[in-house]
Amino acid sequence: LNERKNRDSLKKYFIEGKKLVDEAFSYPDQIEAVVLSDLYKESLETTELEVLETSCIQNKKNLILVPDTIFTLLSDTKTPQGILAVMKQPPVSFNPSLDTSAFIIILDSLQDPGNLGSIIRTADAAAVDAIFISKGSVDIYNPKVLRSTMGSIFHLPIYRYENFDDLKLLLKENQFKLITSHLNGDFSLYDLDLRSKIAIVIGNEAKGVSSEIANSADVLMKIPMPGKSESLNASAAASIIIYECLRQRRLL
Repeated sequence: LNERKNRDSLKKYFIEGKKLVDEAFSYPDQIEAVVLSDLYKESLETTELEVLETSCIQNKKNLILVPDTIFTLLSDTKTPQGILAVMKQPPVSFNPSLDTSAFIIILDSLQDPGNLGSIIRTADAAAVDAIFISKGSVDIYNPKVLRSTMGSIFHLPIYRYENFDDLKLLLKENQFKLITSHLNGDFSLYDLDLRSKIAIVIGNEAKGVSSEIANSADVLMKIPMPGKSESLNASAAASIIIYECLRQRRLL
């Protein structure tokens, strides 16, 4: 499950660390098994171990104990905490109901796992309704992405789209305005009315938004940068845009 091809074929992934595993027990149907290293088990207080064992028994989940040397081989981190869970990928329909949605994020060919995880976490904090991720983006179940989300991966719907035309049609049917962040945007972020149903596009770290999406946008928008930097980090740009949307919607 460290490799994307296996995650895709098996429809499974794994999460590491106590915080993520604890969060996962709020969605027990997605858990397949919990794995502990022997040293981690020994470090737990008796009550902590009892709670974990009871949770696994009540939810009919396997609790597997392995030697610390084996756990280190399984782990994706340099200093493993000693606990992980194998998860089932939730079934996702590409044709979701957006009737009650008003604010979604579209990520076009995002490549950096840390950026994707941070954007998911920010979107969760800001109560974004959904995230759509292009086929060419980093896998949402990449271990580095999952760690960066700090549990937010479980809190909002995330959809992968194969073809932008299909997504564009879905947005049109639901009366969304497509706003694309672009270095050559015609409008400043702070001059736009962001209170309607909007879909904000964040592009690739190096190349920005694809010409296909830029040409389809209702608005090309830029974040003012009075300093000397030519661009912003993708997750920083997303955070600025998301929270300006919140401010205008008077949710802050």
